[in-house]
Amino acid sequence: MRKEEHTNAHFLICLIALTIIRIIQYKILIFIGKETKNVWNWELGLSAKRINNALDSFEADAITGGYYRLTKPSDDMNLILNAFRVETGLKLPNISELRKLKYLFDKTKFCQCDSIS
Repeated sequence: MRKEEHTNAHFLICLIALTIIRIIQYKILIFIGKETKNVWNWELGLSAKRINNALDSFEADAITGGYYRLTKPSDDMNLILNAFRVETGLKLPNISELRKLKYLFDKTKFCQCDSIS
């Protein structure tokens, strides 16, 4: 039974990851004005591999004085942030500013279900 639970948990994690990738791809397609009705057009914005690489490369490192240094976003990461209308113009944000940034990202509408046909 344990192996079956393990397999089911792994499947669920993969399904959630795919869903998140598709939401990001959908938002990018809308942002750049590409057709979103054909499900085969997902990678016209960014491939799943490029999204993964962009998200992996974007980090915040703690520095002295309670501030954080954000890595410079790649072009792909900038596209993702712009698609979600998240601004990261903060040079050396403190923890409060990072929390506000996270809050803005969390508040972003992931899906405009009315426009999906």
